[in-house]
Amino acid sequence: MIWVWFDPDTLELGPFLWFGGDPGEQLPDLGDKTARHKRRNKEGLRPERARIREINKGRFDRLDDIQQLAKALFGAF
Repeated sequence: MIWVWFDPDTLELGPFLWFGGDPGEQLPDLGDKTARHKRRNKEGLRPERARIREINKGRFDRLDDIQQLAKALFGAF
């Protein structure tokens, strides 16, 4: 997964936050924290979104530029 940050004034991309394994490897465990809907239903509850997981920002690795992102995605080239 890639979380893209950008400068709102210049639209320059970066840094990037990366959550994933090495190229060809499976995605790391997403954990058990299930996301909830943002809006409440008619009973006033926010139901779970069964197939959506919340991942803490601290589990992502920071990549400063597009070259580091390409290396994370495709390996050394």
